Amino acid sequence: MQKLFFSFVCFLLALIVISCIGKEVSVAAERGVEQADPRTRYQNAKEEYLRLKNAGYDVSSVTELLPSMKEAVEARNFREANRILTEAETKLAEIEKQGSSATGTGIAPSTESVKMAARKFEPVRIAPNFGFGVEYTDEGLARTYREMGANWAKIPLVDWGRVEPEAPRGSVHRYEWKKLDGLVKEYQSQGFKLTVVLKARSKWGSTPVQKEHAATLGYPSTPPKPEYWDAYARFISSIVERYDNDGVDDMPGLKSPISSYEVESEAQHNLYWQGTIEDYVKVLKTTYQAAKKADPNVKIILSGLSFGDLFDDQAPSHLVEQKVESFPAQKQGFLKHSLGFIKETLKAGDYFDEVEFHYLNDYRGAYGEAEFIRSEMRRNGYEKPIWAGDATAAPFLIPTPFSMHPFMSPETGASVYGEIANPRGQKHDETMTWYLGEQAKILVKKFVAGMEVGLHGIMMGNTKDWIGFQDRNFVYQGLIDANKKPRPAYYAYKMLIEKLKDAETLERLQNPPNVYAYRFSRKGKSPVYVAWAEEKDTLVTLPISTKEAAVTRTPTSLAKKGPNIEKMQAKEGALKITIGSAPVFVEEVR
Repeated sequence: MQKLFFSFVCFLLALIVISCIGKEVSVAAERGVEQADPRTRYQNAKEEYLRLKNAGYDVSSVTELLPSMKEAVEARNFREANRILTEAETKLAEIEKQGSSATGTGIAPSTESVKMAARKFEPVRIAPNFGFGVEYTDEGLARTYREMGANWAKIPLVDWGRVEPEAPRGSVHRYEWKKLDGLVKEYQSQGFKLTVVLKARSKWGSTPVQKEHAATLGYPSTPPKPEYWDAYARFISSIVERYDNDGVDDMPGLKSPISSYEVESEAQHNLYWQGTIEDYVKVLKTTYQAAKKADPNVKIILSGLSFGDLFDDQAPSHLVEQKVESFPAQKQGFLKHSLGFIKETLKAGDYFDEVEFHYLNDYRGAYGEAEFIRSEMRRNGYEKPIWAGDATAAPFLIPTPFSMHPFMSPETGASVYGEIANPRGQKHDETMTWYLGEQAKILVKKFVAGMEVGLHGIMMGNTKDWIGFQDRNFVYQGLIDANKKPRPAYYAYKMLIEKLKDAETLERLQNPPNVYAYRFSRKGKSPVYVAWAEEKDTLVTLPISTKEAAVTRTPTSLAKKGPNIEKMQAKEGALKITIGSAPVFVEEVR
């Protein structure tokens, strides 16, 4: 009887469980899409949005949905979030479908059944006398980089305290010009235009630092002490006067004026500037006024702005502050301070002539960085030329504590760096070959992207390797090695200058995702196309007007010191070519 009763109870319990499961399944079926994770859908939709945007599609109908989509996800209003996401996903699919069926001139996957997609980008006029620069001006390297074709160079870390090592005695100031004169003479002898980075740091003249940092060669800049502001202004007017080539108090043998001076570097970071925003603006104003008094034609450049890799995911620049809110608290504090500092200094447009940002990470970050700077300038009622400096070509192997979109994980990066740093390592040669190849590819891509966003020039680093464990990302970034032997990036830069130094306009061609193709018009020459594919080799069709084309591939190996050129035949105004991650240059042969 007990067994029978126990069996009956088990049967009832089973019915209850089945009933409950059925109800849960029924509820889940009724809720349907609410059971999907909208956060995952949101990330996927954003990635698809950026992919199509960067490929040149008109995604404005989805742009307007982004704020409400983000708000619903963050508020955990998943029913509303999924409703908006469904609408966005539908629109994205329609946008891609419409774009792929368009006809006209452009670039498309080269299959017989696919016509060329329509061009969706307006031509960009390249800045006259675009600066193909190098940094920094290391002794003995001017000829090497002039032979490469560079026309600008940057002299770094010209400290007030090094040029004027002692406090003035009354009205008497003693300046030591020997080292700076030597660099100016060497690089001017090779025809370089020069930019000088001025630093207010002085152990006798500027306020004490809070903390010294090895990465800043000892100590960061601080504002002048109250009693030495006039001495700082005198230093500025003296250095500008010495190198303005007006025949008065000039450096002996000066060939041409130094045309631009940058006031500090990455002043938004405590590593390099230990003062308030107001302190920096006062230094900027003092520098501007003293420099213009000595030479009204000299250009003053705002402290190099560093955004890190904040824009590397190509998020719209107007959403960057919302994006910062999504990061951990430590990163939020750092980024909010940096962005706040940058925005405040951009309000001081009366005291500088040009802006420079530091081009350290992914080449695609330039789009958001330039857009952010221009929007802030317009908000403050002006527009000024933008340069990129501190440009690096090789990938950052070691993420910084504030990396948002690291190229590699810390563990992988450290492992790769270890292979590169150990010449006897089993994978050293293979790893170094990959690294140097990436450096050459990235260099070309950075210049093309920089020209597209309207930069006036790029200062590419580094002229030689940096040595020091704290700078592991820069140790092998030199365009030449320790024996002054050019690396593939050197030859890639030389080739790029030869191909694009006469470029007047640039047009990006409509392309499939992750394919980048540009048409450059050149003064007195036939057009040149530059193209590459990021994720995989892709067969594409380029529109050219001749029967033959010369194809030059970016040199990525030490085995090839020069460009690899081949002739290819076009048919009916189209050239079919397979492109990969190494940019190719295609010229019409007439």
